[in-house]
Amino acid sequence: MRNHPLLIGIGVLIVLQSSAFGAGTIGLELFAGPSFKIKSTGLPADWGDGWAAGMGLGYDLAYNTRLSGEVSVHRFPFIRYDRDYYNRDYLDYHGQPPWGPPEVASAEPIYLCETALAMRFVDTEWLIETAFSLRLGVDFMHIGEIILGYDIDNQPNRVEGTNEWKTKPFMSFGVGFAYPVRSNIDLTLEARIARTLDETQWMIPALLGFRFKL
Repeated sequence: MRNHPLLIGIGVLIVLQSSAFGAGTIGLELFAGPSFKIKSTGLPADWGDGWAAGMGLGYDLAYNTRLSGEVSVHRFPFIRYDRDYYNRDYLDYHGQPPWGPPEVASAEPIYLCETALAMRFVDTEWLIETAFSLRLGVDFMHIGEIILGYDIDNQPNRVEGTNEWKTKPFMSFGVGFAYPVRSNIDLTLEARIARTLDETQWMIPALLGFRFKL
């Protein structure tokens, strides 16, 4: 029973800290921006840098932390056929000359969907809020199909390794800023470094968005 004053004091500090940060506040986050692809085996050189868009729902905890659930979609457009990435035997098998790649009849973009749980550590001492973030999640990537012309039976010559789904766990680190446009709306800017746990996919999204306090 002698510890009652100490417990009461700790409780008061937690309440004051939570009140200062706005603990219990729920925020809807909408964001979009360029997604820069770092060369890796998971994101082939045939596709260039793209764009990302997403949304999240966050909840302010005590001690300047914010927990969020997020979903985002990345789109990487096809830019060229890099025959060095795919099986070189494909060219020989179809009788293509080794000094020139075959003509691409059609090619689809890469779509990547990320689902993640994010933890932000927020500094609210200044007008512009600063936050460092850590994310853990799973991404679902569809590698667009590449067709290199058609055979004599008018069947498409599909490149091996395209038109496939890949699912991988990933993590990311980020730094962001938020500026209060109104009492319940923040303008946000965040840059992240994301990679799959097997280190085959690396991306740097730079996202501009809004956070609506509900």
